[in-house]
Amino acid sequence: MIFEKSEQLIVVRLHCADTSYSGFLPCQYCFGFFYRKELWRHCDNCKFRDRNPDSVHSCQKDAELLLAPYVYSFSGLGADLQHVLNVMHRDDVAIVVKNDDLILSYGELLASSKSTSQFKHVSVRMRMLARLLMRLRGNTSQPDANLSSFIKPDKFDEVVCAVHQESKYEPPSHSSSSKISVCL
Repeated sequence: MIFEKSEQLIVVRLHCADTSYSGFLPCQYCFGFFYRKELWRHCDNCKFRDRNPDSVHSCQKDAELLLAPYVYSFSGLGADLQHVLNVMHRDDVAIVVKNDDLILSYGELLASSKSTSQFKHVSVRMRMLARLLMRLRGNTSQPDANLSSFIKPDKFDEVVCAVHQESKYEPPSHSSSSKISVCL
């Protein structure tokens, strides 16, 4: 489930060096694409917006939710996991999460057993697995590998090494015990 972005994106205003599709979001009122960080300014002055003062505060989140059905094909995922993925912070880790079937299956399992208020926990756990996968990809020079390719007995040492690196494991010295520093 790798998402390909091969079409051109026509933007209303291009004034920045960022030409990646992920740097732009649509206005929820006129549907024009604007730079993500400048969208709030446009939404505040959009001539198609109703003049309700509360309608601008969440223009980026509303724009992301507007794009979600087109950018990500979550047809096989449950509504709970779709919600977790839609509000997940947009970065390289989130892209890995959304492109790995095993991480998505794990997230589906967690989301089905949690309440809406605990969806942040689901997101954190999925992102931890994605960071581990990113570390494994870097260590093994396999940039397109998925997590299931590392869940094999012959890859055990590689996984343990990546876990130690991700957790910043410090082996015990003669005078102290071992330490693990978990980064969320």
